[in-house]
Amino acid sequence: ERRRRLRAFAAQAYVQRYKILEGVGALLMDEADADRKYLEQKLCANVYENSLLNGVTAISKSSRSFAAAPDFWHLDKINVAALRNKGLTGKGIVVGVMDSGIQATHTEFEGKEVHFAHFDEDGNQTDTPPKDFGNHGTHVAGLIAGRNAGVAPDATLAVAAVLTEKRGRACHHAAILAGLDWLLKTDFSGNEDEPGCAVINTSLQ
Repeated sequence: ERRRRLRAFAAQAYVQRYKILEGVGALLMDEADADRKYLEQKLCANVYENSLLNGVTAISKSSRSFAAAPDFWHLDKINVAALRNKGLTGKGIVVGVMDSGIQATHTEFEGKEVHFAHFDEDGNQTDTPPKDFGNHGTHVAGLIAGRNAGVAPDATLAVAAVLTEKRGRACHHAAILAGLDWLLKTDFSGNEDEPGCAVINTSLQ
């Protein structure tokens, strides 16, 4: 019902710039078009300014190379071997990642299908090719589905780059909402009846 009311409100002629994010039940609009009282009282909507949020602490690039026989202690710690022995490797699963992006050319992702979208401060999807605006996103994606470090090495990745300011340490509300909407609504697996991701990791704080 709230989504229907938001769509009806956005359709009014005096609303000049807006974007409906049905996946998260949100409406992005210019401040000049926002009647806060009407939205809150008539539509029971929560209204937030598109402020800049400080997010995760950037991961420093390691001086060690993967060729130096890294210790993937985390896999032993959570007993991933037990899952692998049962044939559970993440195959056929799409994992969404909301972070600073991904260095898709990293050797950990060689041969892996990686879906990527970058969202600017107004929640607009750009045509930016896969990149990491910091280092954190690549680190997290590697732990999830890297071929050596990943818990689910055969999973498909869908990466929404939203932490793209201050070298991957900050973002705007609009970018978060648009990125989440993309992860929820996009048909990544070729099954239109079940779009989106099976699980979404958000490293925002």
